[in-house]
Amino acid sequence: MIPVKISEQSPRVSFYDEVGNIQGHKEELELLPEIREQAQIREAALKQRMTNRYNKKVIRRSFTPDDLVLIRNDIGVNKSGDGKLAANWKGPYKIREVFGKGYYKVTDLNGTKLPSCPKIFEKNAQNDKPESETSGLTTVTSSTERKRSVIGNIHVLFNPNRGDIKLGQVRLLLDKAYKLSEEWGSIPVIIAGDLNSLPQSAIYEFLASSKLDIQLHNRKNMSGQLEIQSNSRVFRSQIGYEASISISHSRQFLHGWTMEELNLATGTIGAANLQHHLNLRSAYSSVPGNHGTRDDIGEPLATSYHSKFMGTVDYIWHSEELTPVRVLETLTIDILRRTGLPSELFHHKEAYH
Repeated sequence: MIPVKISEQSPRVSFYDEVGNIQGHKEELELLPEIREQAQIREAALKQRMTNRYNKKVIRRSFTPDDLVLIRNDIGVNKSGDGKLAANWKGPYKIREVFGKGYYKVTDLNGTKLPSCPKIFEKNAQNDKPESETSGLTTVTSSTERKRSVIGNIHVLFNPNRGDIKLGQVRLLLDKAYKLSEEWGSIPVIIAGDLNSLPQSAIYEFLASSKLDIQLHNRKNMSGQLEIQSNSRVFRSQIGYEASISISHSRQFLHGWTMEELNLATGTIGAANLQHHLNLRSAYSSVPGNHGTRDDIGEPLATSYHSKFMGTVDYIWHSEELTPVRVLETLTIDILRRTGLPSELFHHKEAYH
């Protein structure tokens, strides 16, 4: 007897297209960074919701000098030999100094310092150059004026069709920069980088005005860039996407937004309005420049010039308490037409981003 599968080929074998299969694999590999970006944004949004839910149950307390407090006993066997019958708290103690961020120096009621606590508190009080654990953000202290600033850098996804991911990346950076600024006493914020968005775009509007109604804008034109198609890459936002997050039957909103896309952009289920708490100003718009290198609102005419694109996608934003006095002037269009940007000619003389 001869098995049927030997004499009769299965549809999988009969309709196998080697060229189409290879092309499909290439397209899936090209979309892999975007799928990873989606997973990162969903993970960050989930962590934010968990943090908000936890913080609702936390009763925050702050103390002032001369307040009486109790200190929790160390976990484990008490040194006095009381074992598990020892008190959970010891004290009272008196607050002597307040350093902020939940750090205090305490003494007993007679004014005697505790033997172990002062070293910990003094070390934190003198730490003038802390670093944030958030990627792309750090706090910088001026050595002359002793003033701190939060500096953030970002390179936003290029794909013009994925306005939800681009907006989500910008939102996450602004939220983390604001939290870090508030943690250090409302210190100034500077945001710089390649936003892959034009000055006339909705993302630029969000940064400048601090708010945005997403449903008034097309997801595929959030950055103001035209969709680029070439022989090497064709942007198809739906290839492999619906299978990865299962939203093929999601309810469509105005301008083609789905619930999943709104969630990626806003970080909140069902929300369609975005708002950030930083009052940002564009450094280039704040400093007058040459008409040959600036547009109507003061932004550079071009920070990127090559065969497929010419325009401004790189920016420096700062909070309103900072006043820029000078910026590096960009090249004129005539020069860029001959050299392009990025270019090996200006690789060591000018920073591309």
